[in-house]
Amino acid sequence: MDILGVIPARKGSKRFKNKTTAILAGKKLIEYSFEAANGSKMLKKVVLSTNDEKLFQLAKKHGIEIIERPDELCFPEVPSALSIIHALKVLGDRGEKYDAVMLLQPTSPLRTSHDIDDSIMLFEKNPNATSLFSVCEYSEPPHWALDMKNGFVTPHFGRKFFVNSEKLPKVYRPNGAIGISKVEDFIKNQSFFTKKTLGFVMGQKKSIDIDYEYDLKLAEFILGDPK
Repeated sequence: MDILGVIPARKGSKRFKNKTTAILAGKKLIEYSFEAANGSKMLKKVVLSTNDEKLFQLAKKHGIEIIERPDELCFPEVPSALSIIHALKVLGDRGEKYDAVMLLQPTSPLRTSHDIDDSIMLFEKNPNATSLFSVCEYSEPPHWALDMKNGFVTPHFGRKFFVNSEKLPKVYRPNGAIGISKVEDFIKNQSFFTKKTLGFVMGQKKSIDIDYEYDLKLAEFILGDPK
C-alpha cells in the first residue's frame, strides 16, 4: 500500500498554549512525531497540515512537506478529519494518489517508528478491514463509573460491576496515537472508526497524550525510565 502520513497541528490551544512546540526532554513536542514518521520504512510520504508559521521552518528542518491549512479549517470545533481530507485533495490535485492515510497526532510523543510500521503491517494483513485505530487498556475499569446527584453517588453501570477488577472484561480506549484508513473509506466516513476497524494495542506508557503541561512531566519521566 502507498500510505500518506498526516501530522495535523492547528495554531492555538485553549488548554495548553503553544503545545506543539513545548519542550519535552530537550526537543519540541512535535519533533517526536516528525522523527517517528521519518523513521518509518512503510510510509510513502509524510506531510504537516498546519496554519502555524512557527512550524514551517521546523518541518523543513526535518524534511516534512507542509500543507497550509485554510482558515476555515482552523477553528477548534472543526474535526481534524477535514484537514486530512484537505491534504489529500491538495496532493491529489498534483497527481499524487494514495491507497490509505495515517493520522499521526503531534501530542503522542512516545509513539515510535516501530509502532507506525507494526500498525501498517497489521492493517495490510487484514484486507477486510477498512480502518485501524491505536488503543490501550483502561488504567481503571470504566465499569466503576459513578453518577452524582445532589451529592450522592450511584454506580452508572449498576452494582453488578462493582467487583474485583480481575473479574471484569478487558476493555480498551482509543489513545489517539495512530489512525489508518483506506482513502475512499476515510473520505466517505470522515472518521477512522468504521464498521470494520482494527485495534492496534499499545502499552500504557506509549499511550500518553499531551493535553496539559503536567502531561509533559509524566512523559519526561517515562522517557527517562529504562524499563
